[in-house]
Amino acid sequence: MALKQMSGVVTWKRFTTNSIETYLGKPGEPIVDMRTGEPAIRLCDGLTPMGHPIGVIPTLTGVARPIIISPVNNATDVDTSPVITASQFNGINGDGSIPTHAATIWNIATDAAFTQMTYNSGETALNKTTLDLSSVGVTLEQGSVYYIRVAYKSDSGVVSDWSATVKITTSTMGIGTVLPDGGIVFGQEGGDWLVVAPASQRTTKMWGLYGTDTSLPNWTSGNGTTTTPTDPNSSEYNTDVLTSPTYNSINDSQGNIGATAAEYCRSLGYDLPNARDLQLIYNNRSQIDAADSSGGGATLSAIQSGTAPGSTATYVWSSTEYSSRNAWFLYFSNGNWYGSTKFNSNWVVPFRRIPV
Repeated sequence: MALKQMSGVVTWKRFTTNSIETYLGKPGEPIVDMRTGEPAIRLCDGLTPMGHPIGVIPTLTGVARPIIISPVNNATDVDTSPVITASQFNGINGDGSIPTHAATIWNIATDAAFTQMTYNSGETALNKTTLDLSSVGVTLEQGSVYYIRVAYKSDSGVVSDWSATVKITTSTMGIGTVLPDGGIVFGQEGGDWLVVAPASQRTTKMWGLYGTDTSLPNWTSGNGTTTTPTDPNSSEYNTDVLTSPTYNSINDSQGNIGATAAEYCRSLGYDLPNARDLQLIYNNRSQIDAADSSGGGATLSAIQSGTAPGSTATYVWSSTEYSSRNAWFLYFSNGNWYGSTKFNSNWVVPFRRIPV
């Protein structure tokens, strides 16, 4: 049955031991709990059985307790700057009208009692139901446990109860991590960690396969510009093709057997980066150098300045092909792209992606 309450309509859900505990009302739907003898209002959110208690009649006012949707409770391998999302705001005023969501309070702590606070947003109107930690300059420690809770405040000043606490464990890998083989994690994209080999594992090589137009697509525009050549294939795919039996025994009569640069990368468990991934390496070169603990002299800044040991070249090969005679390299001195003869000796910076 329904009851006219001021200007709003309250739906009464008759109590049975099998219904109210499992009843999922629509978001914002109020139900009346008659089990305690004093009618109590609960507000549904579409996710929580029975909704959330917000008051007793006639004090028909309150804000529903929010729910943290992601990350889920006990999630592991969480990014060190995760995006936290919570359920939509729901509430009701004493006159039956619907309040608006005025502010949110986000708490992140290293203990379940929230006494060791890592982040406390205070009342913020900027991140009401979604909080991107990177946008507020927060990076969690790798391989650590954190607790998250959230509360909502209405425009009438009513604050909800805290959400259920969500416990997460961050990934042991993050930006700046140096892997056991020396690889440097410098970014995350498309569900992958971006990893570049350290300075000690960079060398100069010919691209190889001079005179062979491989099955990889050719991209011939943008020479001498900062426009990154388009390559529809991944670095891994390109390297798989170049190191396959189809090409690995071809003698190009220029001192190379097979795709020399790609073969070198694959021997280390890496790929020869395609143009797009090489551009990402270039864009993050300062960060990569800062994390490099290998002691190698071929840092990206040294390559850029032409002072890396063994070569004054400032060119770095990609696996993106230009033609049968040329492949693309990135000129680290100024960020321009050029098609270079495959038998030229340029720097090789191995790269790989690791699924998060």
